[in-house]
Amino acid sequence: VAIGGVAGISLRGETVLRQLARQTGGQALFPVRDVQLPVDLSTGLLHQPVPLDLGGLLHPDLRRGNRLLAAHLERTLAPVYVVHGDEPLLAIEAGDAIRTSARNAGCTEREVQVVEPGFKWDAFLAASANLGLFGSRQLIDLRIPSGKPGIEGAKALEVRAAQANPDQTLLVTLPRLDRAAQASAWFTALAGAGVTVRTYKLDVTDNP
Repeated sequence: VAIGGVAGISLRGETVLRQLARQTGGQALFPVRDVQLPVDLSTGLLHQPVPLDLGGLLHPDLRRGNRLLAAHLERTLAPVYVVHGDEPLLAIEAGDAIRTSARNAGCTEREVQVVEPGFKWDAFLAASANLGLFGSRQLIDLRIPSGKPGIEGAKALEVRAAQANPDQTLLVTLPRLDRAAQASAWFTALAGAGVTVRTYKLDVTDNP
């Protein structure tokens, strides 16, 4: 499915077409609106910022959405995961699933960092560059409650996204982000390095 700007599709229609394409093994691309690139079908991995939707029009049963993530995690563990949205239960379940998968993949060390006033981004980068104890794999669990890393944090996230570390997985948890934030350099850098997981609330009017 490819839709150009002249088609005049609504956001709701875009969501339906995206999810229909994913469910049927296809792709959906909206060139005028997208900062995303299509999923790499040669590998089956979501290396590009094509998000997994754990809510949305085609998933009124929230448990079905989490099965999408579970199916992905059964195949692989990406180097970066970005969970963002305003549905707390889905965000918790998505984070737990990623942490469990990382642990099963050998990430025996986990470091939780919460971005608050005075947060040391240089320490975050240092932790990201460090090898695990005795060469073990690590999970860096970064939480940004405000959804705004600031200028220094944005630069640090871009640097981290460009660092390929096979012995480390980065999990970034954010609240719901507006379009401007999702189009920012730091977010697109993270999304391009791994997988984004949207955990948005369902509008009751969207239920069949």
